[in-house]
Amino acid sequence: MECRLCGCPRTIHYATEVNREYRQCSQCHLIFVPDHHVLLLEDQIKRYALHDNSYENSDYCNYLKGVIKKIERIPLLNKRILDFGCGYDSVLTKLLHKEGFHSTAYDPLYNIGLDCFSQTYDIIILCEVIEHIQDIQKALTCINSCLASEGYLVIQTELYNGLDDFSSWWYIQDPTHINFFSKQSITMLEDVISRSVWHTNDSNFIILH
Repeated sequence: MECRLCGCPRTIHYATEVNREYRQCSQCHLIFVPDHHVLLLEDQIKRYALHDNSYENSDYCNYLKGVIKKIERIPLLNKRILDFGCGYDSVLTKLLHKEGFHSTAYDPLYNIGLDCFSQTYDIIILCEVIEHIQDIQKALTCINSCLASEGYLVIQTELYNGLDDFSSWWYIQDPTHINFFSKQSITMLEDVISRSVWHTNDSNFIILH
């Protein structure tokens, strides 16, 4: 079974938890859920509906404002931003607009911004998104096609570095989470998109440039 990130055929059984298998790539160390355990799209949407990721949820908005503060450190004067996987209410996009940024929302699950790849962006944000993507290589190809040559890719996702007990890790409890990155996985991601880590907190936030 090939790795979803790097395509390496050498993947091994890592664990069986929450009624599904997890495999680990021997090359990039991505842990991923095989396709036959991935939820159908309609079931994914039902699961997402259980999250109150709306503009009216002040806690969620405050969380995203913290992400925006990190993005503001990127040394670009005019930031054209793509919110990749924006969710049904495009909250991050709305908050970015409120802060004066030119931001475009995209989420194929909700038919939002399906023509977005005809433009070029200085920053593309995947905020709690990449762990959900079944075809990572296709998504990264789309991202590279519209990210400016000197652009930045921002990823927010929990890394499993130094994880002592995978079975109790809160991040695997969500059945729509199917990819789990480590530091080694991020190194492979650098190669896949031909960009280097510009900043990371080594926990859940990475900017590639």
